Amino acid sequence: MRTRLATVLASAIAVLVFSTLLHAHHVASMFDMKGLITRKVIVTSFEWINPHAMILADVKHDKAGVQEEATQTRGGPNLLTKAVWTKDTLRPGDQVTFIGHPAKDGAYKMRLAKIVLASG
Repeated sequence: MRTRLATVLASAIAVLVFSTLLHAHHVASMFDMKGLITRKVIVTSFEWINPHAMILADVKHDKAGVQEEATQTRGGPNLLTKAVWTKDTLRPGDQVTFIGHPAKDGAYKMRLAKIVLASG
């Protein structure tokens, strides 16, 4: 009986720990979700991957010059496909405008809220 109780308690603790970690990942705690920034960028790479597609782009900063910035989409390929994106939506050399939530630590990355293509 003690072994069964210990197993149940250990399982419950594991569920709580892992659910907290998963929740922390999806709250985007590394980004300032109250702030928005706008960046005019040139896409260097579009990584069609899970759990979030990533867009790498060159961004011209006043002080730092041109820096490669990583932009995280709000979902992976499954969610983006529902929003009519494909792995070819963005190509290297595309000039686009990103509107998103900046990294809290000041790093050159953001979580995408909106994208404006060159075609509008």
